[in-house]
Amino acid sequence: WERRYGLNVGVNDADADPDGDGLSNAVEYQRGTNPTNPDTDGDGLPDGVETNTGVWVSNTDTGTDPTNPDTDGDGLPDGVETNTGIFVNESNTGTNPLRIDTDGDGWDDGAEVRSGSDPTNPRSIPTPPPVIDLNATGLPLGPLAAWPNRGSISGDFFALVDVPEVITVDGVRGVAFRGGTAGLEGTSYYGPNVPERMTGNASRTIEAWVWDPAPQDEKTVFSWGRRGGPDGSNCTFGHGVHPVWGCLGGWGWADLGYSNTLTFQRWVHIVYTYDGATRTARAYYNGQLSSQEVYTTPLNTWAVDASGFPIPFRVARQTDANGNPSNAGVGTNVIAKIRVHDVALTPDQVQAQFEAERAQFGLSDVDNDGLPDWWERRYGLNVGVNDADADPDGDGL
Repeated sequence: WERRYGLNVGVNDADADPDGDGLSNAVEYQRGTNPTNPDTDGDGLPDGVETNTGVWVSNTDTGTDPTNPDTDGDGLPDGVETNTGIFVNESNTGTNPLRIDTDGDGWDDGAEVRSGSDPTNPRSIPTPPPVIDLNATGLPLGPLAAWPNRGSISGDFFALVDVPEVITVDGVRGVAFRGGTAGLEGTSYYGPNVPERMTGNASRTIEAWVWDPAPQDEKTVFSWGRRGGPDGSNCTFGHGVHPVWGCLGGWGWADLGYSNTLTFQRWVHIVYTYDGATRTARAYYNGQLSSQEVYTTPLNTWAVDASGFPIPFRVARQTDANGNPSNAGVGTNVIAKIRVHDVALTPDQVQAQFEAERAQFGLSDVDNDGLPDWWERRYGLNVGVNDADADPDGDGL
């Protein structure tokens, strides 16, 4: 052993500590650690504090295994799990290195850190990947015949007749839709067929970033199911002012409106969630709960049209009973992002999604000058400079 680690076999150095980790050579021999490396397993903790008792006492007696860089097997090195109970960053997670799921929310600490949720807060859990993921913010300007879908359900979204265009509004790119009520007039997309697991009473979430020029009772953003009844068989998500079905046209008792005053000519984040287990529907507006309903009857979202053919997902259109694009709820707006999940996101997850993207859509004030970024972008001002007192047009204001 001494030869292996370059110690002097002719000198009694059992009490020596050549690597300065707080352990003598004799103790390192007993524990199976390297007497010439202060951190045998490379986890960021010196061997001397990793007492291998399985009980955390302090940061000088962590109870962790000095020969295992991840004692609890949660995907995080012992050295970053500081056991303070407060998540700071990936290098100071605040988690317990002896517990795979510190906050007991069912998610391993490592998975939470990688996904951006807080591993010390049981209310903060990872947002599941979307089944539909449409994002226009990085697409080229101009006509967009096919909108790429990066969700887990394969298949892009294709324009029907008139092709929508990608434009820039308040510094953000989105797909511009225009209304039309005659047949296929106006712009919309159809996507892959809806899988059966997302019909009936299935849980779901639809979220979108929308720039809406003017109010309208019903303005479709995304849909599946179909119109015509019975109650609870349609699923049309939108940005409408109607108090009963402005957010979700579910047909009959399954409708849901927003309770807040809607914002126009500005980017907004809108979300609809439905939990099939509790039959609870919720509408969110810019990260905050707007309204909710608990239904006495489960949803029964259509999977097929009246002829038995599968129904596709649609953007900016609904589907009628015969499986054709409907003229109901057609309107003019710009949509930058749409994400669909096959679970009901929690209020914390919805708020986290909004907070993560609000700056991108100008709903922040980077330079703290009291002028929202969307307004500065609209008029070509510098969002990074405090210019609240400037008068670039010389009009005295």
